[in-house]
Amino acid sequence: MSAVFFTIFYFQQRSRQSQEPLIPFALFEDRNYTLMNIVAISFTIGVLGLMLLLSIYFQSILGYSALKAGLTLVPASVVSMCVSPFAGKISNRVDGKYLLFLGLLLTEVGLIWIT
Repeated sequence: MSAVFFTIFYFQQRSRQSQEPLIPFALFEDRNYTLMNIVAISFTIGVLGLMLLLSIYFQSILGYSALKAGLTLVPASVVSMCVSPFAGKISNRVDGKYLLFLGLLLTEVGLIWIT
């Protein structure tokens, strides 16, 4: 169903490219922009999917309450919130692709450790 809605959105935006598009398709001519969108979408689907499965696991299998399951997942958000200012400062000195690779690698290691 989402593929149908995405297709409708695509054609509606394609028809508006000369007027006021929500997403100018010219942005996707930049290779880095396109690749970063693909990475961001993949990352979001992976992490959010795992968080959903973890919350269901905590409640259904381990018998946690909804509050306890939610609080169990809080440290991931807190770590992300605490690390982001430093990552922003480091990204001014280090090439972004290395920082991105390190961040994705650490996230992957953490997700594998969780599973």
